[in-house]
Amino acid sequence: MREYLTPDRIADGIHMERDYPGYSLYAFLLVEGSTDERIYKHFIAEDKCQIIVAHSKENAINTLAILEKDHFLGVLAIVDADFMILEGMQPSSQNLLLTDIHDLELMMINSPALEKVLLELGSRDKLSKLEEKHKQDIRSLIMECAMPIGYLRWISLREKLSLKFEALKFDRFIDREDLTINVRHMITSVQGHTTGSTRSQRPLLKDDEIHDRMQQLSSDTHDPWHVCCGYLVDRPA
Repeated sequence: MREYLTPDRIADGIHMERDYPGYSLYAFLLVEGSTDERIYKHFIAEDKCQIIVAHSKENAINTLAILEKDHFLGVLAIVDADFMILEGMQPSSQNLLLTDIHDLELMMINSPALEKVLLELGSRDKLSKLEEKHKQDIRSLIMECAMPIGYLRWISLREKLSLKFEALKFDRFIDREDLTINVRHMITSVQGHTTGSTRSQRPLLKDDEIHDRMQQLSSDTHDPWHVCCGYLVDRPA
């Protein structure tokens, strides 16, 4: 049913909500998905603001544009920055807010929430040994391991490869015990995972070509918090 949830329909629904008795002074917050709704609901006054799930970044941005064209007041949209900052892109409206880093999930990893989860579910002994071995804290190790995946997603976006990342088996190229990644195995795994996908818009580049382009892209210094991504489920690049 999501394919029928167009920006026009979402905007119409918000107009109808505003006309509902008692909602004339309500503000509306557009977000991408249900996970965003569960997080952001803790930061709004629920008796004065309603969160609307747009089910995609494009839907949220385009719905906001429609409402602004209608001179509809009291609406904001929050979307993941993704690679917009790295690409030098600016929000199209002052009412369009981007996450401080790549996405909402990374914002949580960058917060004290990571330590709380690790203390609750992880082994302190194993974490200490891993940090001592690599001379890095666990957050830095996670980001270093995730950087190549972020660069591959960025290449996919730039080259319009539509590489498929959802349901990817990460243990094929990531050593979970040591938190290290085999980049060439990653490229091969993602290429094979994508082959035959209807998302492919053109023949895939050869593994060596992708590897070379990743090296070229990563030769410049980029903020890891904008390169890495916190999700790889149901969101193709």
